[in-house]
Amino acid sequence: MTMFSGHAAGAFWIVLRYEGSLLWRDRSLPIAVALLTLLLGGGLYNGLLQVGQKDALLETLQQEQGRRFAELNEELKKIEAGQRPDIYRNPATPLQLLSGLGESYAIMPSVAPAPLALG
Repeated sequence: MTMFSGHAAGAFWIVLRYEGSLLWRDRSLPIAVALLTLLLGGGLYNGLLQVGQKDALLETLQQEQGRRFAELNEELKKIEAGQRPDIYRNPATPLQLLSGLGESYAIMPSVAPAPLALG
């Protein structure tokens, strides 16, 4: 016999109704519902705030990455035109590609339920 058989589910609803009626007679059910609503609202607000900050940071990172890639492209065009690059700024060397100029961020946009998860 499993834990969630028909008898156990029926007992759950009996206990839930009993506890709800106790809270209602004690006049604490409206207070509990109000506190739960306040906590859920505060969590949602906090989640929206966090997602907004994260999205702003991701936008800044994408702009910075685009700027670096544009700089690399300009340097490569200068090299292709025959200009000798500075040994420390040569984008054709693996050292420059791995040391920061050529790195790429793994960026995932926020999804719809993110505020609920972060709140």
